[in-house]
Amino acid sequence: MKKIYYSVVALALLSIAFFTGCKKINEGPPPFPPNANGTFNDLTYITPTFPSIANASAMLIAVQAHDQKTVIVTPFQNNYEYGMAQFSSSPGNFSSLINAGSLLVNSIGLTPSSTNSYLSPATNYTIGFTNNVSWQIGGGNGVPAFNYSLNNVFPLFTDSFQNWADNWLPIYQRAMPFVPLPAAPTYPLPNIVPTPTYTPTHADSVTYNLAQVYKTDSASDNVVSTYNKTPQWTVPIKGYVFNADTVFIILNDFNGFFYQTKVAATVDSVAFTPNTFSVSPSSYNVATLTMQVNAVKYRDTVIHGNKFYFLKMGSYIKYYGATK
Repeated sequence: MKKIYYSVVALALLSIAFFTGCKKINEGPPPFPPNANGTFNDLTYITPTFPSIANASAMLIAVQAHDQKTVIVTPFQNNYEYGMAQFSSSPGNFSSLINAGSLLVNSIGLTPSSTNSYLSPATNYTIGFTNNVSWQIGGGNGVPAFNYSLNNVFPLFTDSFQNWADNWLPIYQRAMPFVPLPAAPTYPLPNIVPTPTYTPTHADSVTYNLAQVYKTDSASDNVVSTYNKTPQWTVPIKGYVFNADTVFIILNDFNGFFYQTKVAATVDSVAFTPNTFSVSPSSYNVATLTMQVNAVKYRDTVIHGNKFYFLKMGSYIKYYGATK
């Protein structure tokens, strides 16, 4: 009996050591800093994706981010804060960025990348956004020097990561079937009216077969069309999003696949069908795919004739590929 008891105790201690060891993966700062363009290394915190705002000359974003990733088989959630900013050379053109000089948020300096996309340091994961957000812009390249503060509450998306299904993935359209049709028949002249003893001709037979082909083809098209427009999964919005004006849902594999939709925070939900993803490229890498639900509260102001957007963003990010 003592041997059995000691074995059970040893097994329990081993189990505690194993699970404690797993939890250490999520403790302390990540081993590698995230890059300013949103790419990530194993076990790092991901930089949220900038939303698209067509008439913006600048976006300055205070982010409270929450991500979930699976390490081997165990899901982990990280919570952290980022300051992010981009200044465009022309309204809405964020593919060409300019350097706006020094930039601070809550006294934390943001560093521009080689493409002039600003990001707070990877060593600062708590910037104190809960109380207020204060920006200091040094100015340069046509951007004036000024300060700006926001003090309203942060947006939230309260749906738990546990409810984010693994099938919340892009689903592509089914192609309409191609059925070759027989050649059209040669019809009798209009003034030739068949008598009651009329014998069907080859042309009548072809006409009948053609109708059957159309009937079959139409039925197949209807099946495919119904599939393409049927919701495959749905993201809840109303009752789950708080303190936000707008919600951005973004799918990004950082290898060329990118999808974004923007809805008001008051809509009931967002349904995704195969028709939703009639985008290019027509494939994605699930190992690097992330899905983001970004709840945004924004304020815009005109400075020197340019519209600057100051955003508070609650960013919720799910990694679909398990890290090792």
